[in-house]
Amino acid sequence: MKHSSILILALILLAPFLAGPALSATADDSRPIVQAREILNKIERGEPVEYDGVIVEGDLDLSGKTLGSVHFNDTVFQGSVNFEGTNFTEEAWFQEANYRGYACFRRAVFSGGHADFKEAKFNSQGIFWEANFSGGNVDYVIAQFSGDANFGEAVFSGGDVDFSEAKFSGSFAGFEGAVFSSSSADFWGG
Repeated sequence: MKHSSILILALILLAPFLAGPALSATADDSRPIVQAREILNKIERGEPVEYDGVIVEGDLDLSGKTLGSVHFNDTVFQGSVNFEGTNFTEEAWFQEANYRGYACFRRAVFSGGHADFKEAKFNSQGIFWEANFSGGNVDYVIAQFSGDANFGEAVFSGGDVDFSEAKFSGSFAGFEGAVFSSSSADFWGG
């Protein structure tokens, strides 16, 4: 993970998390490699887990685990990721994350605070179908959706929602049935 911290304390219950290798190293990448199993062992022992500037190798399946704030800022997800049904009960940070494969947040619940996807890059599909943003502000400022973006039936009922200057260049950007009952929703410059 590039300049990313996974701060895992206690309180976020994650459903099926990563559906393939979390990150993988390239031949010329000198960053330290951490095995996914090492992270899972620390979580099982109830220890906080924090890594910065590392590559996580292997499947990082956090199904049924209890976690704290999640920080994936500047993370490059090489393969597809699946956060379907995940309950983020504290802040969730994905600022400048790069999703090279399918990114699924279907039915994810962001109830614990800010959900930050500022400047995130969705190179394939970004699926937020039936996601529930009730915990705080939602930020997609300058986010790029190169593939399909689906926010159908998503509920935005927390703080402000900001999609200003977000770019939707895929073949589909859907908000059908989405509910915006938060303070404000900004799509300026998108």
